Amino acid sequence: TLDILGDRVVDLVTQRFSEIGQSSRVLTMDRAPYPPGGSGKPAPSPIPGSSPPITPKGPHLFAFVSTYLDGDELVFQARLTDYDTGELLFAFKPLRAPQDNPSSALEELVKRVVAAATAQWYPNIDIRIMNPPASYEALAAYTSGYESWAGGFERTAALFQKSVDLDPDFHVARFFLIKSYEHAGDSRRFDEQLAAAEDRFEEFTPFERIRFEYCRLFGTNKPTDVERLNLHRQLVRIAPHLKDYRTNLVFLTYVLNRPRETLEALGPLLPTFRPESSPMAWSPLDYAVDCHHALGEYAEELHWANIALERFPDVGNFYVAKARALSALQRADSVSEVIEKCSRERLRVVPYLSSLNTEQVMFTVALELR
Repeated sequence: TLDILGDRVVDLVTQRFSEIGQSSRVLTMDRAPYPPGGSGKPAPSPIPGSSPPITPKGPHLFAFVSTYLDGDELVFQARLTDYDTGELLFAFKPLRAPQDNPSSALEELVKRVVAAATAQWYPNIDIRIMNPPASYEALAAYTSGYESWAGGFERTAALFQKSVDLDPDFHVARFFLIKSYEHAGDSRRFDEQLAAAEDRFEEFTPFERIRFEYCRLFGTNKPTDVERLNLHRQLVRIAPHLKDYRTNLVFLTYVLNRPRETLEALGPLLPTFRPESSPMAWSPLDYAVDCHHALGEYAEELHWANIALERFPDVGNFYVAKARALSALQRADSVSEVIEKCSRERLRVVPYLSSLNTEQVMFTVALELR
């Protein structure tokens, strides 16, 4: 008897995604390419009469809404799961409404589901470990602030403030608001926002609490690398899948001369760094070859130097690393080949590495042999 409400939810969600220009990302179950929880495997045969499957960009999320009666009230319970694995991403608080007037609860439910699903498409938000926005408007203000970061901190802070005003429980925007005042050097407003966040500390997820501690650390003094290292270790422990925090941990362990920990943090990331990733995508591979060398793991250094040269042939660091590893492995003929190749090609490297040339390769080889 409540099935009609489920149909209304589907219609309202689809309509809302159309309003924000994302209707192509939404599939109803009769158009899904395979059943949920199928680990990405297509169904043995298509559903009779169904439309051709459409695969939307971004993570495949499954929005599940259950409706039941509790006395004279309707209760709506929604959750978002990973479509392929069935992993629970986020469970929404139940919403209640009179049985004869469910509209207000349905509208609120749709607003939250659409906002959370859309937030999950952004690489720096993960609703498994962060509170999602409760409205698309709050998310839009946040993303506008994030994208305008280089355009001046006053405008950026105003957008983050708008996001927090629209949804005080969307703490990611709150942390970026604090960060924008910290970068702007506005200590008064930084302290005000830090105090406002402190008042809501009990609402934070474990991940958000560490993010808050990071904000507070920058507010009290200039944090040491060791203090930053300890916080990033905690962030990566909670969210090992988030690339940005793991990359930061790699950098901190590297500058603190902890090569084994650097390699452990890099492990799952190394295959992902390619020229199209970012202008500095080569640097983690540079850390890897240096750390393998520091640990006396010359075969591993050579392995990653070869991979790095395939991906970044214009970065001189990796010619240096290859020649250095070959020297340590006592493969003098191969060292000569690297030097000759540099001379023959008059190695040109990216501008900020212009000092790394054939002479630098020869100098490093001489030191290694000595």
